[in-house]
Amino acid sequence: MRCPFYYGWLLAILWLSGCRPVVVPLTSTADTPTVQATVAPTPTTKAATSVEGALIRVGGRNLFLSCTGVKKPAVNVTVILEAGLGADHSSWALVQPRVAGFARVCSYDRAGLGQSDPAAIPRTSADVVQDLHQLLQNADETDPYLLVGHSFGGLHGRLFAHEYPDEVIGVVLVDAVHEEWWSRAAALLPPLSPNDSPQLQSFRQFITVDYADPAKTAEGMDIPATVAQLQNANGVGDIPLLVLVAGVPMLPATGLPAPLAAQLNDLLQQTLPEALTQLSSQSLRISVDNTGHNIPQEQPNTVVAAIRAIIDVVCVKDC
Repeated sequence: MRCPFYYGWLLAILWLSGCRPVVVPLTSTADTPTVQATVAPTPTTKAATSVEGALIRVGGRNLFLSCTGVKKPAVNVTVILEAGLGADHSSWALVQPRVAGFARVCSYDRAGLGQSDPAAIPRTSADVVQDLHQLLQNADETDPYLLVGHSFGGLHGRLFAHEYPDEVIGVVLVDAVHEEWWSRAAALLPPLSPNDSPQLQSFRQFITVDYADPAKTAEGMDIPATVAQLQNANGVGDIPLLVLVAGVPMLPATGLPAPLAAQLNDLLQQTLPEALTQLSSQSLRISVDNTGHNIPQEQPNTVVAAIRAIIDVVCVKDC
């Protein structure tokens, strides 16, 4: 259901916080392309402030969970921070303490990362979502949840919202990857040539072959299987959705041919993020200027503002 009053308020909050809205589609379209992603594991800042946590038993394994802040009468929400591919909870070290000032917030290490025990591989988004849901239950962290997913973690957050819509009050996608990135990037490649640069050869090999081999992806992730899961997820309905997009091109100095790099950047920064907004009837895309892919570390206050904006709006009605 469309709620213009609350949506307008959300827009105003984001303007005041310094974010720049780009497009405001308010329609829900299933199977629409989307997103943003790096082709490598997401770097983290290990030197950032650590947080306290605990090892929670999930399916015969221990998963590390760190939850800080408290639920308040007016903010009955638990914010869940989902890191990018290959990254652990420390990638949120500049975001979590700020969010803890006004809400309950949890970060964690997926199986095989940080302090968490490994799991059988290959892994898919559905495996991650199952782990996360059980982890929160076993730790007595109650819904409603606000899912925040960075890079590949955006796929996990979206699938969680699809699987448990009654437990989710909002989603924030932070320069998130979309399931059509690999196929649409491959479609932009020029014909194979013996004159291809080493950089183009490497990119072609990854985007057409290596990405599909769990042995060659961080966390042993089965990307084709995950893509199929997200293609069947059909969006998040009317759950409020914010799509944060890096304002700095990701591929300016990769050694790829300039026309190809320009097309790929347009795919990452325009086409796919715009399509992501079609996944919810209440969505907004925000361009985060002067930052690259690692928005949680480069512009943490923008992520915090997005989280607070959804809480301030949704909690007027439901929290």
